[in-house]
Formats: sequence, C-alpha cells, structure tokens
Amino acid sequence: YQLLSLPWTMPPWLDAGLDIRMLRFGSGDKIVSRQGDYQWKIAGCGAVPTLMAASKGQFYVVGIGNDESDLNAIYVRPDSPILKAKGANPRYPDVYGNADTVRGKLILCPEKTSAHYLLSTWLHILGLKDEDVKIQNVLPGPAVDMFSKGFGDAVSIWAPATYTAAQKGYQIAASSPDCGIRLRLDGCLLSEVELGFS
Repeated sequence: YQLLSLPWTMPPWLDAGLDIRMLRFGSGDKIVSRQGDYQWKIAGCGAVPTLMAASKGQFYVVGIGNDESDLNAIYVRPDSPILKAKGANPRYPDVYGNADTVRGKLILCPEKTSAHYLLSTWLHILGLKDEDVKIQNVLPGPAVDMFSKGFGDAVSIWAPATYTAAQKGYQIAASSPDCGIRLRLDGCLLSEVELGFS
C-alpha cells in the first residue's frame, strides 16, 4: 500500500516482458479484501493482514520487505493526562499512561492492522482491553486530520502519518519498540499463487 522507491531508471521487469501496474490502497486490509475487485497478482502488505490472509489460506507469503516497527506509534496531545503517567508497568518503563488515564478514551486507529496490534498491546501493558476504550476505525492520514480538529484522545498510526503527527507537536505515548513489538513482516509480498524461484 505504499509506492516503492526504485533505484533504477529502466524497470528491469520490462526486459522480462512483464506488464506491472502499481495500485495504491489505504491499508493492507483493503489490499487483501479487494483482491477480487482488482485481480492483483502480487502485493506489498503489512504484517497483520499478511498473517491473517496466509493463515486462512487466501494468499502465499513470497517475500519479506522490511521492519517498520519504529514507524508505528500512539500519539496524544502535549497536554494529555496520559503523559503524566510513565512506566506504570515496570517491565515497560518508556510507555506512557496507566489504566486510570486511558480507560474510556476515544482512540482513532485502523482496525486489523499493525497499529491496532500496537494499541491492543499498549492497553494490555496497562492492564486494559480493547473494550475498555472506544476505538474509532480510521486510517492513519484521516485520523491525524480528525485529531487535529479536536476529535479523539489518541491516534494509533504508522508512517507517514507519524511524521505529520510529530510535526504538529503531538507526543508519543507508546511505540512498537516501547511495547516490545517487532514487526519484521511489514512490507511482505503476497501472491494469490505459490511462486517457485530457482
């Protein structure tokens, strides 16, 4: 769901006789759920949708792109009471918030994504569950826009929306590394057929 930065001027797939068209999707979940509409043959996708699709036998994982763990974070406003509590769980000393400052908050977050996994992990670290907060299913870009207009108490997002949140002065309450999460499968390549490479 991100455009690839290609280091060459003439794409090598042209020499191989391949016709490749890049399609953009708002999230990995949309890549997986809309495959039938677009009939894509290979896709780059994040960790959570990749694992869900592979576990259901929908697609094959045919490659791993990169680790984007550091690019997933939960942001709050600088005056948020969540920032007043740090290290409530001693096993996670860099995580902000506690059960009292987070319970009942409205959090903007795309469901079934690495950002949602981060949110659920953060809540667990604080002794809470998803049901203890209100989660609004919003993609990262629109989530930051809504948050900027005063909607919600926190956003759980990934890059490039994290860059925008930081530029607006929002503070990180928790990141994937803070919560002990490594997303080494982000940037996976999915295929509807098993590919054989020699």
